[in-house]
Amino acid sequence: MILEIDYLQGIGVRVKNIKKVDITLSTVFPISGMKVRLTNEWGADTIFCSIFPEQFTQKPENNGYVMESIARFPNILTLDQLKEEVIKGRTFIGALFFDIDFYKQLYGGVTSLGIFMQSNQRAYLMWARRVYRDFMAEISQDILKENNYLINNVKMTQDYFVMLSTFGLDVDHKHNEKGEDITPPYGEMYPEVRQRIIDCGLNTLFAYKTFSDPEKGERFRIVFKTDVPIFNWDLAHSLLLGLEVIFNEYFDSACKNVNRIFHGGSSLIEEKHPLFGTPVELDKFFRILVQYFKDKYKSNYAKYLEKFARDTGLVIRNNVFAIRTVELTDEQVQELRKNEIDTYNKDFMKDYHFEISAKEHNDFFKEEKLYENVELYYIYIEQFHDFVNNSSHIFYEICMTKALQTKSNAPRKKQKSNASDDIEEIEIEQKEYEVVKEKCKLETVKVKDWKEVEERCQLYKDFTTGKREMHHDELYKLSLSLMYINGGTKRFIDTINSLPIHSKELEKNWEGYFDYNKRANYFPANCDKKFCPYADSCNHLRNMRDTVAPRNGIYLVRDMEFVELSYIEKQLEEELKGFYRKEGYLLYEQIRKRKI
Repeated sequence: MILEIDYLQGIGVRVKNIKKVDITLSTVFPISGMKVRLTNEWGADTIFCSIFPEQFTQKPENNGYVMESIARFPNILTLDQLKEEVIKGRTFIGALFFDIDFYKQLYGGVTSLGIFMQSNQRAYLMWARRVYRDFMAEISQDILKENNYLINNVKMTQDYFVMLSTFGLDVDHKHNEKGEDITPPYGEMYPEVRQRIIDCGLNTLFAYKTFSDPEKGERFRIVFKTDVPIFNWDLAHSLLLGLEVIFNEYFDSACKNVNRIFHGGSSLIEEKHPLFGTPVELDKFFRILVQYFKDKYKSNYAKYLEKFARDTGLVIRNNVFAIRTVELTDEQVQELRKNEIDTYNKDFMKDYHFEISAKEHNDFFKEEKLYENVELYYIYIEQFHDFVNNSSHIFYEICMTKALQTKSNAPRKKQKSNASDDIEEIEIEQKEYEVVKEKCKLETVKVKDWKEVEERCQLYKDFTTGKREMHHDELYKLSLSLMYINGGTKRFIDTINSLPIHSKELEKNWEGYFDYNKRANYFPANCDKKFCPYADSCNHLRNMRDTVAPRNGIYLVRDMEFVELSYIEKQLEEELKGFYRKEGYLLYEQIRKRKI
């Protein structure tokens, strides 16, 4: 490819007094890919990551330079695009770091245009260092002048963190509980790790062989993604620590760093299992983690939950983590956000996440009292597939302790990554949190006749009669309401086991679902057309529980319509007249007409 030097002007670089010359670009010409607006959009197939523009065929000698620069190349890719870039040999990191103040001063905020300009300018400067060194000083000065001499000082530290989307697991060894190496022969580790993924039900994006496979033995990387980006550093760290627990025999300690970079590889590992190629729901990840503790430590698992909470700040509710989904209307979101906590990345994709204090949560929901002796805050992260619905939003509610201590006198401790990766030292905080355990009791309602439940809820009737095959999401949402009705859990499981039409669900651990959701204090699912096909035709209240066993309270049966006050006055007058005429009363206007 031939490129004239004045093309640099097209990306915001003003080059003066330079003759036009032909330059041959190398095959490592940097990528650019801002495909959607970072500030306001994501989708089911969206992957946020930063990708170093150069390609490598082996681990780069100067990893420090890669780590210093990669944060300046944010991208939004699809899964197939990320796979393609990885196999081309490009290094990536699933976290985004921004100097938000820099973007605010230069572009008025973190905009896709600003990111595109900055990413391309940086990439072309790197390229120009190698192929056009004579004019580097002038090009650099022109860029500084164009940017009003502002410097993008972004570093991959907590101070500049805005989100984590994708993370990985490096596998190059296996050890026992004593730390002794028990690495199996080449080719046996991947099937073991794959089986662990399947046994846990952990959704996984893809796997690929790293550069050093097979020269140094079996070396591969597993890539994961949550269904929502994580906007809180401590929560992002807890995901990586959870990965360490689940894959403890194989875990590379460097993978627990939020700013961990991952180099490209030689080839993809082909997979056909349905768990691969999909993101894992955030609450499902921690449900898998709790179940892993239970399976491994049996009756002693609670103390390991407490240790994990001490390392991460997650709150424990009834021996599970205090993470659940909540459904909020537009008005509720606006009300909660009036007193949201001021965070560094509050304005980045602000439609999707916010944090409030425990007091604000208690005052708003009034359904429970959180532990008041410790300052808590709630992080709300919106599930992407519900954002298109303007009437209600599904958020993840994550309860974490805010008060923390450092494990040593020094506020920061330097930790060196695995020596085999030759990555320079990075600073990480050694934190310890106070363990907070909540006890919440699930209040259930009684029904006198389950036949009446079938009459009031068509979805439940479909389920118990086997009228049609219901997909898993319908059954899951139905179970959230049934667990609030006495005997509902047993009836649900008995129906799953007795009707052949539900046979596909027999392999799922429904007893485990009920147990976890009760402990986590999940709300009943609202009756809406996002999950129930009868939402528009059924005469229902807010959810199935309230529909079949209404409690004392005021319910909004349908969306309100606003009209002019004069119209209501006229309608009320006509209704009153009709009522009195029907009852045989003689109205004043009729008496007056008779007299005339």
